[in-house]
Amino acid sequence: MKKFTLIFLACISAVMGTAQNSVNTSVTAQQMADYILGSGVDLISASYAGHASAKAIFRTTQLPQMDSGICLSTGLIGNNLFNQPSTLLDNALGTASDPNLNNITGRTGFDAASLELVFKPRGNKISFQYIFASDEYPGFVCDIYNDIFALLIREDIPSSTNINIARIPNTNIPISINSLNGNTTPCSGYTQSYRQFYVATPSNASFALNGRTVVLTAEYDVVPCQTYRLRFAIQDDGDNFYNSMIFVKANSLNSTGVTIQHSANIINPTVGIPLFKGCEVDTIKMRRNVGFAGPIEIIAHKQGTAVEGVDYAVLPDTVNMTATQQLYNYVIRPLPSANPASTLKLKFYRNVFNCNNQVELLFLDSVLYTFDNLQVPAGLNDTVICKGSPLQLNVLNAAAFDSIRFLPNTGLNNNTIFNPVFSGAQPVKYQVSLYQRKCLVKDSIEITLHPVSQVSLNTSYCQQDLPFTWNGKTVNSVGNYTLADTTASTVTGCDSITTLALTVHPTQTRSLTQVICQQTLPFTWNGQ
Repeated sequence: MKKFTLIFLACISAVMGTAQNSVNTSVTAQQMADYILGSGVDLISASYAGHASAKAIFRTTQLPQMDSGICLSTGLIGNNLFNQPSTLLDNALGTASDPNLNNITGRTGFDAASLELVFKPRGNKISFQYIFASDEYPGFVCDIYNDIFALLIREDIPSSTNINIARIPNTNIPISINSLNGNTTPCSGYTQSYRQFYVATPSNASFALNGRTVVLTAEYDVVPCQTYRLRFAIQDDGDNFYNSMIFVKANSLNSTGVTIQHSANIINPTVGIPLFKGCEVDTIKMRRNVGFAGPIEIIAHKQGTAVEGVDYAVLPDTVNMTATQQLYNYVIRPLPSANPASTLKLKFYRNVFNCNNQVELLFLDSVLYTFDNLQVPAGLNDTVICKGSPLQLNVLNAAAFDSIRFLPNTGLNNNTIFNPVFSGAQPVKYQVSLYQRKCLVKDSIEITLHPVSQVSLNTSYCQQDLPFTWNGKTVNSVGNYTLADTTASTVTGCDSITTLALTVHPTQTRSLTQVICQQTLPFTWNGQ
């Protein structure tokens, strides 16, 4: 199995793949460095050591909150990275180990890949986002093949020492296969397995590595304009089997003095953060980095089709944080309007002195919003039906909603589905609550019942009078019959049902014998 220690590495697959999932290994160290640089970092130089195909720039839909970046690997990076997890990624590259990583593990590793940046930060903190993933999950957890990675940073002076900042959040524990995994019981030497930071790859996912961390953030306090060396490195440890990788998010290496955070999740980068007008809001938190002194002025640039004051509440163009202020909440509040869906892109900047003591506009972050109109349910119209007849209710644009509830919950086969069947015996008015994300849309539907008129008749008939005809129905023999006649009402639209109970009696016969004398003729009986 492949073990690696990483001073920090980024993972990218080869120059292959689909439009949504692709890798490019034909990149230079400078190109990789430029790809992860954000704001507030002045790059001086970049260098790479390792196999030519163990580094890459990637794009993918398989890593939530990280759709592109760079990647370093203990094996070859190719388009098989985006196969299902049943695909084994396993290469022995035969390349040298990294002395810095050997010092961490205490033994010589295999197949190292490292990217080192020399840079000057403009702020007092650097940060970036990354994911560690491996095919050694979960089979070799708590084994001797304990893949580990590190992000090493130091001042660019001979006497400085490397500091590993690839740590489990809120601890000083380096991230490794054994320290962070999905086990319920932690490995020996650890008090817990930190399962909350681990993701097992679903069997149907297009991502070959069996397990990974969530997106993590590495941070380190620095001195503005001091020169630093930042080294991302990874290698096999124990043997040179089973690949492990580190992915570093594009444009995430920043040093701005201010952290910009929004509360909503970006699911689709082309849509950004979707908000419903008049319902949802988003709060952008502008937070001063620890140790950063003095007042801060943040400039907001607004772009897009949304009209300020119509589609969203007026936002300040400039935010001024006092020397003691730690946080400013920049609230995005879409307003109800008849306008169609619109967009707002916010870009935030600071006027700062760069490392050459020149004032420049420093880009901090950007956020895209899409303001949508709440959907109105269709098909919920007041209805009149005949008593005893079932009624199928339908919300015609149900796909626009997440859930629904009808109250009261009587008379329906299910009051939490979009197409319940009403079969109640009493008229009712339902209050309907529909949810789109966190937004409530209210509606109602009243069902009125018209009665069905029913009349019962009884009659008898003799056999000799047959056939018997009634409302188009004919009886030709003796017996008991129930005849029903349904007539549509011209007033309510409901049927009137008349039921006739008919009894047909048989003809009674009797034979009599009478003897008379001839002299008494003629003989007359019953008129004959």
